[in-house]
Amino acid sequence: GGGGGGGGQDAPPHVVHVPYDFLRLNEPWRGRVRRERVAREVEETEAAVVALAAAIAADLDPLVLAAATSGVRAPKSKRCHLEHDKTNNTLWLRFLPTALAKQNMQHPVSSSAATDSTPNVDRAADSSGADRRLVHPRDRHGKEVGDRWTTPRVEEALETYRVSAAASGRAVAGALRGLAADLAPYTAHLVSAATFSTVHTALQLHASHAVTRGWRAAE
Repeated sequence: GGGGGGGGQDAPPHVVHVPYDFLRLNEPWRGRVRRERVAREVEETEAAVVALAAAIAADLDPLVLAAATSGVRAPKSKRCHLEHDKTNNTLWLRFLPTALAKQNMQHPVSSSAATDSTPNVDRAADSSGADRRLVHPRDRHGKEVGDRWTTPRVEEALETYRVSAAASGRAVAGALRGLAADLAPYTAHLVSAATFSTVHTALQLHASHAVTRGWRAAE
């Protein structure tokens, strides 16, 4: 058996910058088999989550902070934030002020932007070699989404995570098929044991209830 889902031992990790619902919806296989049966795949998925969080922290979070201190007034529901788009199974930046978006299509906002609003050097010249240019993403049909924003690095990290999560799901399904094959010769015995257990439990509960109520068999 496996651990429980949700708050159980085998649940998606809580990672800063990555919405928990996004992980939960991409990892429905959690808790279905013992973790050690699919350890390699799960570890790769969790490493991909960490890499995704790092990409969001470096590329998108500074923009959210910069938008919050840009002086542009907006109702709470339309403030710049990282949106979990369930339809496209992705994470995109929404409600980024136009001026800030135009500025950062060529130049990045560093982590210090929330306090001094000073743009860094060319966004494409990241020290890690990653592409940090701000771009419009494409939806699941390949159509550009003009009111959302992301970076090639974040998109790549998202795809790596989704592919890894799917691979973990296939590994879990394979482990379950293997377990089913191992148990196949004993199916009849297992069904009999389960039936006996159900009947025994029902009789035990009925007898306990009868004693509590003082019921007696008819003479």
